Amino acid sequence: MKSLKFQIVFSLLFGSFVSAYSQTPYELDSAMVVVRDSDDDWFTKERKYKQLLFVAEQKGYALQQTYLLRFLGDCANELTDYKRAISIYKKALVLAESNGYDYSCEAIIVNIAAPYNNLDEFDSAAYWYTRAFCEAFPNDTLALAKNYRNQSITYQRMGDESTAEEYIDKLLEFEGVNGVEEFVAKGLKQKYVRNFERNSNPEIFNRLKGLIDIYPRKNVVEIYSSIADLYREEGAYDSALVYYNLTLRYADTLNDQFYMIEANDQIAELNNILYLQNEKKETWIWGLSGALAAVLALLMLVWRTIQQKRKIADQKLQIKNQQVNELLKDQEIASTQAMLEGQDNERRRIAEELHDTLGSMLATVKLHFGHVEDVIEAGSSRGREQYIKAEVLLNEACSEVRRISHDLYSGVLMKFGLKAALEQLQETISDSAGIQVQFIMSGLTGRLPYESEMNLYRVVQELVSNTIKYSGATKITLQIGQQGDELNLMYEDNGKGFNLSKVKRGMGLDNIENRVKRLSGNLHIDSTPNYGMTVIIDIPIEHDKSTAG
Repeated sequence: MKSLKFQIVFSLLFGSFVSAYSQTPYELDSAMVVVRDSDDDWFTKERKYKQLLFVAEQKGYALQQTYLLRFLGDCANELTDYKRAISIYKKALVLAESNGYDYSCEAIIVNIAAPYNNLDEFDSAAYWYTRAFCEAFPNDTLALAKNYRNQSITYQRMGDESTAEEYIDKLLEFEGVNGVEEFVAKGLKQKYVRNFERNSNPEIFNRLKGLIDIYPRKNVVEIYSSIADLYREEGAYDSALVYYNLTLRYADTLNDQFYMIEANDQIAELNNILYLQNEKKETWIWGLSGALAAVLALLMLVWRTIQQKRKIADQKLQIKNQQVNELLKDQEIASTQAMLEGQDNERRRIAEELHDTLGSMLATVKLHFGHVEDVIEAGSSRGREQYIKAEVLLNEACSEVRRISHDLYSGVLMKFGLKAALEQLQETISDSAGIQVQFIMSGLTGRLPYESEMNLYRVVQELVSNTIKYSGATKITLQIGQQGDELNLMYEDNGKGFNLSKVKRGMGLDNIENRVKRLSGNLHIDSTPNYGMTVIIDIPIEHDKSTAG
């Protein structure tokens, strides 16, 4: 009768008519693994473990009861019911000790210590960690390494820095031992950070970066976050921003919400700090007294901006070279595209400032020069001559400001589209560089999205710049046409050409490739020494309906 009752209960729990007495210890072990490795939430896992514990108790499987009590304690701990977790773990310990399961005792004791830490009952946690150390087998380096790590964290949270340091040093004695690399790496990180807090030794950054190669991939995010925090404390906000972005990327691949939220908050705050710092730097420009001095200062600002962009590009390239898996490569391409967008925005901002502020200042100075002409004595030839020289220099400065503003940002492109902007570029090249430019556009029935037009315009600018600087060409041919849903661009010059396999790559070619990738296009470059250069670009297109027709 009792056997029949148990079979009925078992069938209700597990939804099958399998005889309860056909369940072996091996089958229970397999069922535990299935529950442990499932994607169920902790409430569901707890319910299933209780069902399996019921079977183990009915069958009298003491070892399986011990395991299941440990798993139930884990569920309570994850559900933040720490006191219940401790109670369940202690039941498991009593069962393990009474049946002589010595190897399980050490793991259960460690489990008991953990929720005491979560309850901030550090003395109790330290007691159980010490007891776990006594239970561990002398040759079990993994158990010892875990214990030293847990002890160091517990004593550090207790404020006992000296004892925490002792346990870190004991952990580091396992450096080079197989199987404990993760805990050694965490111990090194803990020691480095503590030393930095005491001595602010800059060498700490190199040591922490050195841990990246030996840290398990799932824990690398901890290293990036620590480096970012230290850079921020030092006031190196640019470097901190780089490593917070790395933290965010790695946390995203691991779906680690804690580090993702923290990194996002830090990135937003640092961007705001850097923005305010840049705002302060720009205010000193307006203190310059003369128009020519203002031009020089603004050119220096442009130079510094370019240098800063190059520095960012170099940092991104260095990050890209350090990574060996394809996912991070894709993320680096996205970062480069963001940089190009930033360059375009920066160009637009500087061009507007040149036109609206410095251009207005020069126009005002020129107006005052007109009044000066009226008061120069007719008989003073020397004064008249100096005035004329100054006027010529001022006119040249006005022209130079207009040229730089146009190079940085084409208002024609935004107002009238790609064709008008390229026609203006054609006229500028013909007048200033003495190169014959043939421009042919056919097949396009409307405007492209502004982002597509801007990227194509920048690509052509870069190609023209390379032709003028390096090729010695006398003629450029630019053809743009549409075939179905694809736009085709062909650029040719009759310069001296080059060997594509031997040419040194620079930022210009990288920018062209990145802009074409940004448009989901294909780039082909063909050049032979003494036979000029041909560049063919194909991109899928979608007309801007707001400006079409």
